[in-house]
Amino acid sequence: MSEQPDGPPGRFHLTLSVAGRPVLDGWWDSEPTARRKFVGLLGEQGRDGVTISLVDEGTGVLLDSWPGPVVGGGS
Repeated sequence: MSEQPDGPPGRFHLTLSVAGRPVLDGWWDSEPTARRKFVGLLGEQGRDGVTISLVDEGTGVLLDSWPGPVVGGGS
């Protein structure tokens, strides 16, 4: 899933996990490309038991995730 098979991984890291186990990942230098891949992967694989995350490895910031974090959650 990487656009750089012979070089170092890109800055933007996309990971798909099923039941908590990573099963697919990809790396891109371009954030817009990585975000398009995120949306495509969500459309293809988004279902119960699947998590998808996009991280900027240059800063360590989680850019997007599915399912997203729970907002609120008060009792």
